[in-house]
Amino acid sequence: MKLSLLTFNAGLLDINFFGIPIFKPAAFIKQRLHNIPAELIKTKADIISLQEVFLPKHQNYLVSMLHDQFPYHSFSKTPLFNLGSGLMIFSKYPIKNWSFKKYSEPGTLDEAIFITRGFISTEIEINRDIKFALYNTHLTSGGALFKSNHPKTIKIRSLQIKEILSFSEKSLPMDTFILGDFNSGPTISRINYEYILKQGFRDIYKEYCESNKKQENDTWDNGNPLHKNNTVSQSSRLDHIFFFSKNNHTEIINSKTTLSDNIVWINNNKRKVIPLSDHYGLQAILKIK
Repeated sequence: MKLSLLTFNAGLLDINFFGIPIFKPAAFIKQRLHNIPAELIKTKADIISLQEVFLPKHQNYLVSMLHDQFPYHSFSKTPLFNLGSGLMIFSKYPIKNWSFKKYSEPGTLDEAIFITRGFISTEIEINRDIKFALYNTHLTSGGALFKSNHPKTIKIRSLQIKEILSFSEKSLPMDTFILGDFNSGPTISRINYEYILKQGFRDIYKEYCESNKKQENDTWDNGNPLHKNNTVSQSSRLDHIFFFSKNNHTEIINSKTTLSDNIVWINNNKRKVIPLSDHYGLQAILKIK
């Protein structure tokens, strides 16, 4: 059978204090949110991992709009004292035994105040014979205090990676997927990215591009018109789909960046269009034998 996975940072973060804006990395949230459900459905993904969906009204909107296509979902509730994790998972297949776990290392000071860094752990059951573990996470970016590749940020991210990998060992011998925004990749904060590969996880997109002699595209593009308050110094691939399996029964059919087109009209001005988010999506299509 074929299985399609998608990870997408929706970029809906909006930190304000009694209506006074403090930090909004990507503008036009209302317009972009309105377009997100239809565009997610168009990808024909079976399972979607979202990051940066913080507000309950945004979460409820996506659940309502996606329910017919994705009857199963999981997300951590927004706590009283900050915005929560912003993580959501939507699935066409039953989600079993899901939970949210906070990282012991919460991130830099400003992140820890406003956001709960952690991961959603799930078990997806395709049928009686096929089930796998899937994790959705968003690692520290450094916040407004430190750049993504600052040594302190890299150290915090390393601790978060070790924690999610340690937790994922409980999933074995099931196949395991870890999706999300890692704020690190082949060209930035490489030490974080390479550590995951050294633990036996495969970068599905990288493998597909290498085996098919295709150029890898970035999911964080400095040319994206939504970027402001940029903490990443260069275009990079920060979003990943990692895979671990002890058995050789999964084949990579395709993998690509997606949701990158400028399709959101601003103020009904057809000449001014922007993409869905300050990140682009990453999709993988697999054949499970």
